[in-house]
Amino acid sequence: MENKRKQRLIELGVESLADALLELAIWSDVADDLVECMISTPEENIQRFKKKLSRLKQSQRFIGWRESSGFASELKALLKDLKAGVSDPSTGIELISLFYEADKKILNNCDDSSGLIGDVFRFDAQELFMEYAALCEDKEKVASTIIKLNKNDNYGVRDALINCASECLMEAIIRSMIAKIQKLVKCEEDKYRKQHNLILIESLARQIKDAELFKQTRIASWGKISTAAFNDISRVYFESIVSWVLSNSLSVEFCLESLDMAFKIGKPEINNSDQGSQFTAEEYVNKVEIANVKVSMDGRGRVFDNIFTERLWRTLKYEEVYLKDYDSCIDAKASIDDYFTFYNNERLHSSLGYSPPAEIYFNKDRIVSNIKV
Repeated sequence: MENKRKQRLIELGVESLADALLELAIWSDVADDLVECMISTPEENIQRFKKKLSRLKQSQRFIGWRESSGFASELKALLKDLKAGVSDPSTGIELISLFYEADKKILNNCDDSSGLIGDVFRFDAQELFMEYAALCEDKEKVASTIIKLNKNDNYGVRDALINCASECLMEAIIRSMIAKIQKLVKCEEDKYRKQHNLILIESLARQIKDAELFKQTRIASWGKISTAAFNDISRVYFESIVSWVLSNSLSVEFCLESLDMAFKIGKPEINNSDQGSQFTAEEYVNKVEIANVKVSMDGRGRVFDNIFTERLWRTLKYEEVYLKDYDSCIDAKASIDDYFTFYNNERLHSSLGYSPPAEIYFNKDRIVSNIKV
């Protein structure tokens, strides 16, 4: 349908389309801005960007929540002017930095309870920044700009840049960033700012898959490892399925078999399970304890205590089981085995820097302390 409409518009000719655009621009500010962007030179679009940004910073008008959607569209149009006018990556980074530095003035004059305005910083501006950063040859400048912007992130929108630093920077540059932020932590007396900087280090450590650094930073930030912190640390180490067994009963035997398979690969410090009869069985508990592994069980009705496994089951169901019609248990086992091979070795995980779990797990000298069986 859209292709047909496009073809008919092309058939109308350039002059007819130009007249239609100008007519539309009379009645719509958005259309008028689009026309100006289309007919302006790159240099003119840069000046348009700077003038618009300056007006936004000087404006005293308060944007209510009913107006937030329209205002977010204005900000997106501002970024389009920038993209249309700037081809030099270094200049693009400098101008987007000016946009981020205007966040206080912009967000302070808004009721952004919808989150639409903040999302322009978190997503649209971030995406454009990364486009320029990927093309910029001076990676040190990119890293320094990200650190500079994140020194003051009172509205929580600038960390969008640090959270995707690995998309445009090599590990050596990111480690240099970490070292610089660590120096800021040592010199910082304000408790809030110190914790903010530690969170930045956590994000960078996660991206380069440095689980030990992530753990030490989390301890420095929180003071102790809570259950939530422990879960986050575990995710950085790996999200790999070490062993699995399929059974059509809830007997303890298949769980013991799975334990044997897992322990041949590596023994964790803690083995977690729910309180099912097969996991509370004496044989199962004894096998775990004999291996010098601590026994951990979820609270009754506490499904979120075992959230990693629950999320795995959800993924397995929606990506494998619900899509197949198994003829038998043998057929199911073979198909699920193929899926887990794919899951471990090919399926990319965002929390692992878009690497497959096996690549992280089997390349680590240490084994995470809460293997799920």
